[in-house]
Amino acid sequence: MRRFHPYICSVVARELRQHDWRVEAEAKERMIQQIYGRLLANSAQALAAYRGREENSVYRYLEIIAIRVVLTSTSLRQEGSVHESFTKL
Repeated sequence: MRRFHPYICSVVARELRQHDWRVEAEAKERMIQQIYGRLLANSAQALAAYRGREENSVYRYLEIIAIRVVLTSTSLRQEGSVHESFTKL
């Protein structure tokens, strides 16, 4: 997992920029931890079930999970149920 950490961080940052969201460092770190939580939940079922067809397809898989975490977090903010660490630019 350590080798993927820089990539996961960059996906989170890119996705936040694309949606014009500015996030405090703590909130961004919580999102990254949520990504790891999803990957490791249920005895790492998400990782065990993954069957990539190409050598680097695992990056796309991680990217989709990261994007879903970011979008879920920002959509909750729009509904007013997430901490005020999110602000629209």
